[in-house]
Amino acid sequence: MSVTKNLSQTYILLVALSCIAVLPLGWWVMQEWLSSFDYRIDLSPFTFISACLTVLSITIVSVVIQGYRAALANPVDV
Repeated sequence: MSVTKNLSQTYILLVALSCIAVLPLGWWVMQEWLSSFDYRIDLSPFTFISACLTVLSITIVSVVIQGYRAALANPVDV
């Protein structure tokens, strides 16, 4: 459990920092791209928050699965 916790803390921090860093750039790029259309939509913060939460949940599931496999593996076989 401690291996999974240590791995997940690192990856969650990296994913959260990358989401924070990319959100303004993604918003600006999408605003510029959508401004060229005659029928455009307004961007809601929910779109970007849901994307970050989706990436974060995929990261958590992946780290938990890999940590579980590492914890159950026999060191002699590895």
